[in-house]
Amino acid sequence: HMLNSTLSATERALCCILENYQTPDGVRVPEALQPFMMGVKFIPFVKQLNKKGQFVARTEPAPLDALFGRTKDMYRVWFSDNVSVGVKGTIEYLLKNLKLNQTKGLTSDADAPQEANTSGVQAVLSHEGKVLTEGTSIIRFISEQEKSSLYPDNLQTRMRVESTMEWYSGLASQGAGHLGEDVLLSTVLPKLEQTLDSSKFLAGKTMTLADLLLAAEVLHASKSNKEICSGFARCTKWLKLVGDPKLW
Repeated sequence: HMLNSTLSATERALCCILENYQTPDGVRVPEALQPFMMGVKFIPFVKQLNKKGQFVARTEPAPLDALFGRTKDMYRVWFSDNVSVGVKGTIEYLLKNLKLNQTKGLTSDADAPQEANTSGVQAVLSHEGKVLTEGTSIIRFISEQEKSSLYPDNLQTRMRVESTMEWYSGLASQGAGHLGEDVLLSTVLPKLEQTLDSSKFLAGKTMTLADLLLAAEVLHASKSNKEICSGFARCTKWLKLVGDPKLW
């Protein structure tokens, strides 16, 4: 049935895809089929109708990279099943709010780099020939590439950001993808409450990567316990500042 299409009428299936995924410039590959298309996300038209109703070559054919759904400045990220909530949330926050060309997938996808097979890898980033495999390194790299104020140039502020990121990494390495509610209540929130005594944010006067990493964890916990910050007044105010749902 795989050879002569008796399991699924191939032509009819293609008609359904064209009807639902066609755009003026080509056809979007359905997400469910992308793993079988070697990363192809969009198939551009190579011809168009002229005024006489005849097919002619498109005047500006789409570049080859468009066929594979990427451009020169594309950030391609693959997440593993055990990626920490803070790392994944921060990476997705940066990709979204810096409005970056991006694709996201799983380290088990067929188009993931070879480095994705390394034991313990939480995430893999490919960008202009560079491949990174450590969560906080990916976060730093994106921020530096895009010159984001979330990773400030001020040396003292950056040192505070780095200190918080290192502290978080140590906590996350002991968990199973996220910081448990017990860790948040006994360790994280009390420390944040103390840090926020002198500033609205964790590393200075403005929001930084340090805030994103911890906010992602607290927001995740608040889905199951809306009162997670109860008893931590400063943390409650801080979360309102950094946890705008429109940005996450």
